[in-house]
Amino acid sequence: MLAGIAAVYTALFVGFECYYFTEYDRDIRVNFSYGLEDALDVTMEKADTVYIDQNGGYYSKVLFYAEVPADEFISTVQYLEYPAAYLQALSFGRFCFCPDMDSPEDDAAYVMTDDCDYSTLLERGFNVEHYGTYIAAYKESAS
Repeated sequence: MLAGIAAVYTALFVGFECYYFTEYDRDIRVNFSYGLEDALDVTMEKADTVYIDQNGGYYSKVLFYAEVPADEFISTVQYLEYPAAYLQALSFGRFCFCPDMDSPEDDAAYVMTDDCDYSTLLERGFNVEHYGTYIAAYKESAS
């Protein structure tokens, strides 16, 4: 009886270990915004205006990675609905959320999760680079 229980626990432990050291890293990346910092760095170099897909970039993470000063954020932030219990930033500084992907701006850059449809950007001649679970899209002529 005890040997059977030990065998079951051993099998479960080996299964967990296999998952943890192989697939878990890929499964959990999106929860930790893997690649967002690199995608923001590239787009901030390429354009003055950066559009961020709301699904992929919470404004608090953008504030952190872009090192936006608090006074700049406070003076430029626009919220979707204000006042509200949970504020959703539409824009602040050079960052705008919820871009119109039907008509992307040529002089702007875009950050979105890699599972979003970015075919319009490709058709319009944007360069698309992959960073972890994000893409950075920009045109070379943008500065």
